[in-house]
Amino acid sequence: MISDRGIKALIKVVVAVALLAVVFCTCVDVVNIEGYEVGIVHKWVGGVQAEPLQQGMHTVFFGKVHKVNIGTRKMSFEPKYAANDTADNVMKMSDFAPIVVACGKDGGQKATILLNLVYHLDPLGAVAVYKEGIIETYPYSVMKRTVIEVVNDCARPKEALEIFSGAGFNELKVQIDKELKAHPVFSNRKIVVENATLIQVDLDPAYEKEIEAKQLAKQKQLRAMAETLAATEESKKVAATALSIVSQRTAEANAKQIEVETAAKADASKVTIAAQADAEMVTIKAKAAAAQVEVAAEAEAKAAKLKGEGMRDGMIAQSEGELAMGKAKATVAELLKKAQYEGPEGLRKAQVETTTALAEKLHGILAGVKILPEKAMMVLMDDAKVPVTLQAPAEAAK
Repeated sequence: MISDRGIKALIKVVVAVALLAVVFCTCVDVVNIEGYEVGIVHKWVGGVQAEPLQQGMHTVFFGKVHKVNIGTRKMSFEPKYAANDTADNVMKMSDFAPIVVACGKDGGQKATILLNLVYHLDPLGAVAVYKEGIIETYPYSVMKRTVIEVVNDCARPKEALEIFSGAGFNELKVQIDKELKAHPVFSNRKIVVENATLIQVDLDPAYEKEIEAKQLAKQKQLRAMAETLAATEESKKVAATALSIVSQRTAEANAKQIEVETAAKADASKVTIAAQADAEMVTIKAKAAAAQVEVAAEAEAKAAKLKGEGMRDGMIAQSEGELAMGKAKATVAELLKKAQYEGPEGLRKAQVETTTALAEKLHGILAGVKILPEKAMMVLMDDAKVPVTLQAPAEAAK
């Protein structure tokens, strides 16, 4: 069993642990920051810190961390909005009623404007809004009022019909987007407007009917003007077609006339050219005939001259040839003769021929003389001794 003293000691330990737990929970704040959040640190001493905590697990001593959503959010001014337009409802449903603007110079025209706004808080903007104490209500207390003011300032000076559709609608859309992005209420608090989209502009039903009637009348007027313009264009087209036909016919007539004149000129030119060609042909033929006669006479004279010169040259050549031939024959005979009587053989042959020649001479001289016996006597003739045989005439006759 535990004694009373042990029980008291245990009670003291439990109380101490409880006190430590209370102190820890009071003095230490452990928080996990998501990616779309920042942590606003509020210290016991020093108040709200300028730098917010970024994504991750953080432990803060002697202070408290308030997590603030800095992700992209949407604010709508459409028929679908919170039933109770209060600060509590804003955080659940950032939708407000459409913005009604009194348009025109006298403000007698009402326009209902439907708008969407996409925005987010800058991390430093979260600190600024927290310091103002409107971190939970700034969409309702700051942004709604500013958006309504900007829309009224942009749309009020314009005619309702001007912003209802068309170019005026687009101009109003651009103007509202530009004004909201640069508005000092947002920029001072680091509230970033990503875009403002003008969805629709609705007018009073009665005014819409009036506008519709005016538009119908205007459309009829425009249609009539268009029809008139079309008729005018058609008449212009017909006139242009007629003028085109006349111009075409005139051009064809002019072309035909030019063609006839050109053909006549061409025929005349052909006749003139033919006559000139004939005259030139006669002249050319006469010149050719004269030239031919002249050339023939010159050729004949040259031929005669060449013929006489040829005969003369032929005779000279023939004489020279004969002379050369005689000289050649004499030279050959001389050479042959020399060849016959050269050497011992030639000498004997010469003696024989000489003897024979003398014998032929003596044969005539001694005709009728009785020939003596062979080697009977020697006759001196032409400084040569020739043996002579004298024979009886009868034997000589034999």
